[in-house]
Amino acid sequence: MDFWTESYTGIHFGGVSLHHIDQNNILHVFILGCYPYDETDQKAPNVRTFVDKVLEEYTLKLDDKKYVVTDNENKMKATFNNQCKRIGCSSHYLNKQLEHAFLSEKIDKQIVPCVEVQSLFKNIKALVVHIRRSHKQLKLKRKLQIYSDTRFNGAFYMLNVFLIVFDDLYPIINSTHIEHFINLDKDFLEEVCNFLIPFDQVFTELSATNRPTLHRVIPLRQYLLNRCEIKPEDHHGIQKLKQFLSKNTIDDIY
Repeated sequence: MDFWTESYTGIHFGGVSLHHIDQNNILHVFILGCYPYDETDQKAPNVRTFVDKVLEEYTLKLDDKKYVVTDNENKMKATFNNQCKRIGCSSHYLNKQLEHAFLSEKIDKQIVPCVEVQSLFKNIKALVVHIRRSHKQLKLKRKLQIYSDTRFNGAFYMLNVFLIVFDDLYPIINSTHIEHFINLDKDFLEEVCNFLIPFDQVFTELSATNRPTLHRVIPLRQYLLNRCEIKPEDHHGIQKLKQFLSKNTIDDIY
């Protein structure tokens, strides 16, 4: 299940889906519905009431033999701490920690040391927004992608497309934003994009909708750990990124 808010109306929605694995180990997914959230608040007891009401429409209910997959926020942990078995979403957890590496200054009062990749990301995001708003991307061979706050793995596509058109950007950037471009190191950007490729592959693996993925979590975790091994030739910013992710993300992904 998942919750989100429609930005224009401000209405909260909750989506509930049912996942079933048949005797041939084929995963079947049924969307039970996407409903406006009409409880008085979003505290755990009311969220659970909301979910129970949705399930009741289908004569379904949670019990200790059923599993619930949610994100890893404390509210979701409290909502499904009884009468079911909650499983944290590895994809969501990994996605969140990548977001911290590129965007957060501190986590739990601890400084995030990924200064170089955060500066790179900030400058590129500013340039992408500027170029798209000014309609100058019509002069480029690829359409620049805007990063969405809802899923950080989309940042990989923003960075990768930016790298592809990098050499064509200087003539179309105005003087107000030229400093953002001058501060960019193309070689470092290329290293960051190459480093993120296996993470994008793992997101794809864990997001499969036609087969179970739980058994893939530990092997994929080890795959990412291997990719986070620091090499002498790594850019200093890549070394910091690898250290952060291997310590804060991948060790706890499962």
